[in-house]
Amino acid sequence: MSEPFRFPKNPNEGREHTFVDDEGNNPYAEDNDVADADENAFTSPGYDNEPTYRPKYVAALSHRKGIVLGLGLVTLAIATLSIPFGYFSQSFQPLYLAVAFLNLALAMPTWMMGYADLRAMRAGAMDPSGVSLTRLGTIMAMLTTLVTIGLFGYFIVEMVLVSLRRS
Repeated sequence: MSEPFRFPKNPNEGREHTFVDDEGNNPYAEDNDVADADENAFTSPGYDNEPTYRPKYVAALSHRKGIVLGLGLVTLAIATLSIPFGYFSQSFQPLYLAVAFLNLALAMPTWMMGYADLRAMRAGAMDPSGVSLTRLGTIMAMLTTLVTIGLFGYFIVEMVLVSLRRS
């Protein structure tokens, strides 16, 4: 096998190791003697090998997978069931626009809440056991928001065009 790679013009190549003496010992190391608790100046007073008090903190927030998934399902169901009323019937379009606006008011916060929960799970601040259902609810709310905004714009343009044709 060839020699290991050496950097060209290495300034430390011929240098002695300053932390090892001729015997191979480090002259700057501390002794291995460990003081007893009675002699140790850093122990707390009343040291009797008792366990220290440790408060019980919640290290991570609990997940909200049920809320995000439920709201995502509700918004997707409302969007799916309300599309035929707005699309096939001219008389139901104002009602559809009202339902679409309320659905957006529910879907957008669900999307934001799911996204925030997923970020917290990635950061370790939230319990990651509900990541798959939180992601599913977030995707449903995202899909509902984007489809509803698209259809909302389509129906407004259609209503304007129909009103212009009638006049």
